[in-house]
Amino acid sequence: MQYIADESGITLVELLAIIALISVVATLMTTMACQVFAIRLVQEEKIKCQVIANRMYTALNTLSNESLVKAASSGTDASPGIPGSEQVSDEKKLGELGKIDGSWDTNQLVKQLDASNGQLLAYDSPGVNELKFESRKDSREINRYQAPNKAIKIKVHLVKNKDENEVMQHGEKNFRDSFSVQTTAYVIFYKGEVTWPDLIKTANQSLDMTALKSLEDAKIVYAREFELSYRDDAKSAGEVSGNGKW
Repeated sequence: MQYIADESGITLVELLAIIALISVVATLMTTMACQVFAIRLVQEEKIKCQVIANRMYTALNTLSNESLVKAASSGTDASPGIPGSEQVSDEKKLGELGKIDGSWDTNQLVKQLDASNGQLLAYDSPGVNELKFESRKDSREINRYQAPNKAIKIKVHLVKNKDENEVMQHGEKNFRDSFSVQTTAYVIFYKGEVTWPDLIKTANQSLDMTALKSLEDAKIVYAREFELSYRDDAKSAGEVSGNGKW
């Protein structure tokens, strides 16, 4: 009969300890993987929103430049001596020919609609999942923008600036001359609820981005502010009288 000289091995207690250690390591690895996945998802949402905001900038900038080209060659708005012949151009309605009236600040470059139902959006309307830009003149569709997922809403607020927001070299404010028009666009992608009338009380009121990002009931996925600055060719060519600094 042969005897085993070495009968050493792991005990049941040691085996249970190893299993427990493996479980802890597996839990930690799973938690880290979930966190990495969540961070990656947030970054992907932010990148997609940024791409959409870039498309909006391109569309608005292109439209504003097209309006200036049409304004420079539009001629007069009425035929002298012919009643009812006045045709108000889109450029005049937008206030971009220097003929300022009470609606100058509220007539923006585009109309905004909820693309899902065609409802016209006001300055204090809630964000929508799919946004559509239309030409103010002929309701021509400019573009539409779909949020990255159903939980994200898009809000765009346009503000016409009577003074340039740019600051000159010595720190003084650069008043807008009679040849230029400047619009500030606020583009926000968010989750949750935002009471926009509390943040935007009038149609041409600037949006406090710091206050927006501090809201507790909403999560700002991506927010961007940009300005559209361009010359009014009709005024610079002398077709429309200017009045210096506005």
